[in-house]
Amino acid sequence: MDSLGFLNCSVWKTCSDPWTKTCVIRDSHRSSRLNRLRPRMEVGEGPAPVLWQAAMVGRGGAHPNATELGPALQELEQVRRRRPRGERTPLDATAELGRGAWRVLFILPVTAQKVLRAQSERREPSGIPFWSRREGFFFPLHVQHRFQMSNSDDSNRMTFINSVILGPLVFRLIGPARWVASANRMEFNFAEARLQWGNLDPIQWKIGEDSIDGSNTKDLPFFSFFFIDDRIAASRGRGGGLCLYGRVQPEDER
Repeated sequence: MDSLGFLNCSVWKTCSDPWTKTCVIRDSHRSSRLNRLRPRMEVGEGPAPVLWQAAMVGRGGAHPNATELGPALQELEQVRRRRPRGERTPLDATAELGRGAWRVLFILPVTAQKVLRAQSERREPSGIPFWSRREGFFFPLHVQHRFQMSNSDDSNRMTFINSVILGPLVFRLIGPARWVASANRMEFNFAEARLQWGNLDPIQWKIGEDSIDGSNTKDLPFFSFFFIDDRIAASRGRGGGLCLYGRVQPEDER
């Protein structure tokens, strides 16, 4: 089944239960209440096409509007987390997240989330300066994340590689990571930094420990993933921001 099949409705909506393919229409007068059930309909406008469209940026796809991506990303997280914890389907980091590289596409900071929440409630956002009321933004740098399986017998142990690519210049931060399946969370730390120009040997230096064994979760940065498929992934970071990733084509991996 298509992982985003629950979004395939012909009108803007929220979905109360994507796994049973039922959709609820958003009440235009009372958006906080779910008032009506409809069976699954044909593909139309909705968060899923917008998120998938973002994954095509840089590969001939049209550039979606940032004002559409923010609400779509929030809606996807709400739908994913709305189910009781015991009924949620664990994400498979080994099969999807660990296969290839992911490019950071779109960021929805905490301030932007507050702005969108205030807009949905038809009020002015409080405590946020006017000049910082952005509704999310496309990440300006080419950043790729790769989660590689480690050589240990523990399938939850991985290596996290964060690559910032500026033409022939690549700056990498590399370190140990572990997948916490019960929370769909990737915890990590950085142990080494590398700077490389083209095919020249990289300059590398130590910046941390090679292992996070024994480290407390509250002391580690992490990404809490709430969606992964063959094209996009979405997570919430430790700082509270939401991030949308697009899978990198093999020929574009660095």
